[in-house]
Formats: sequence, structure tokens, C-alpha cells
Amino acid sequence: MPPLEQPSAQPDPVFNGYTIPFLVFLSLTGLTNLIPGGTYVVYPLKTFLGAGLLWYYRKEYLELKDWRFHWSAVVVGLLVLVLWVGLDAYYPKLSPSPGFNPFTTGNPVTDFLMASVRLGGSFLVVPVLEELFWRSWLLRFLVDQADYRRVPLGHFTWFSFLVASILFGLEHDRWLAGIVTGALYSGLVYWHKEIRSPIVAHGVTNLSLGIYILMTGNWSLW
Repeated sequence: MPPLEQPSAQPDPVFNGYTIPFLVFLSLTGLTNLIPGGTYVVYPLKTFLGAGLLWYYRKEYLELKDWRFHWSAVVVGLLVLVLWVGLDAYYPKLSPSPGFNPFTTGNPVTDFLMASVRLGGSFLVVPVLEELFWRSWLLRFLVDQADYRRVPLGHFTWFSFLVASILFGLEHDRWLAGIVTGALYSGLVYWHKEIRSPIVAHGVTNLSLGIYILMTGNWSLW
């Protein structure tokens, strides 16, 4: 499969349309517990800012063109849900927390808006933002730091696969489920040679997980 673009004459900057939205999102996540009511302020902020940055850099994401659907993405997304919930009681978390319960403001309208933003952001914004960073940029950057665009999507090396999967896992409190999830999403890239399948799988996981949380009240998963 040919590279998405011709190699550039100069090394690509590390801070680009793949890394900046992710780093901004991650930085704001770190502020959640540092300011009063951080969850209610920071999550809407990082969701809308992340969406805005994705739109700003949209011309860089050439791999999102020519969208094709694969049922395997839905299967993997639901499999990750089962693993995420099923493994939860069997290993220690990096930083256990009570999670996010949107129904605590005392105002039904505000509760509904917070639940909607949390659910919508998790399956509309996060999958695109994270998959562009982890599976489109990092998997290729770890192979060719001078110009990741010379590396076709789906080009496999054990080094990039293992490093990206482990780092993706360590991004989450549920590190073990996160590592397995990162490996499965990467597997879709290697299988289909495109980034759309892991985005769909990630969206299916987050949407179904959000519905599960809202139905069961298991807020620690949020």
C-alpha cells in the first residue's frame, strides 16, 4: 500500500494535528481533580475544545477520506466492552476513583446535559482524537521519526505495536484492560490497513460502555 503523501523534505514536527488535540485533551484531563467542581467544568471544556481542534486540523487527516465500514470493528468494539467490564474486579487500578456520576447537581436539566456531554464526547470526539494519535500517528512515528507519512497505515513492527499498546493502557486507570484494548484496536489497523475501523470500534466501545454505566449506575467505570 503506498504512503498517504510523498515524503517531506524536512522532518515532520512532533507537534502537529495528531498530537496537539490529544495533548490538550490529556492536559485538561489532568486538571479535573485540581479545581473545584473540575469534572463539571473540565469535561465539557476538553470535549468541545478537542472537537474544535480536530476541525481546525481536519485537512491533515487524509486517511479519513473514502470511508468504508467493516463489521469487524463493531465486533471488536463490543469485545472490548466485555473485557473492560469483565476484567474490572481482577487487577489493581493505577489510581482508583469513584468515577463520574452526572446526576448529582440537584438540577435535572443540568444532570441531563452533563450526562449527554459525557456520553456524546466519549463516543463522538474521543475515538477520533485518540485513534488519530495512537494508531495513525504513533504507530507510524515509532517506525520512522523523520517522516511518519512514509510509513503506510497497517505497517507492522513488534516495537511500535507493543509500545503503543502499553502506553495506551497506561493512559487509563484500568491499565490491563487498556493494554488489551490498544492491541485489539491496533489489530484492526493491521488487518484493514486504514484508521476508520479502530475509530468505529472505539466509538462502539465507548457508547455501549456509557449505556451500561447509565443503566447500572456503575459510575466508577466513568
